[in-house]
Amino acid sequence: VQIQGEYGTVTGISADGKRALSNSYQAAFVWDTETGKVVSKAARGTPSGDNGASLSADGKFFAAGGVRGFNDKDKDKLPVAVVWDVDADKPLAELKAAQN
Repeated sequence: VQIQGEYGTVTGISADGKRALSNSYQAAFVWDTETGKVVSKAARGTPSGDNGASLSADGKFFAAGGVRGFNDKDKDKLPVAVVWDVDADKPLAELKAAQN
């Protein structure tokens, strides 16, 4: 799906059907299903393409996994998952992997 210039696979829809989560290798984003406008975006790579993020039933939060970048300076960084507040458009928590 393409929403406001963002591309991604739809991976979740809120229980009321008003918000949807899409993610790609570059970002995870929540969008309004009626207007098609992006409500919140976490610019981060997600692993496994369409399996790397999940939307809460109320559409207010999502969790997204993260992988290290392709840059050589990132080769030793561990994956990090983030819990994102959609309405505030900011992270609530980050969880670092214990090992790679």
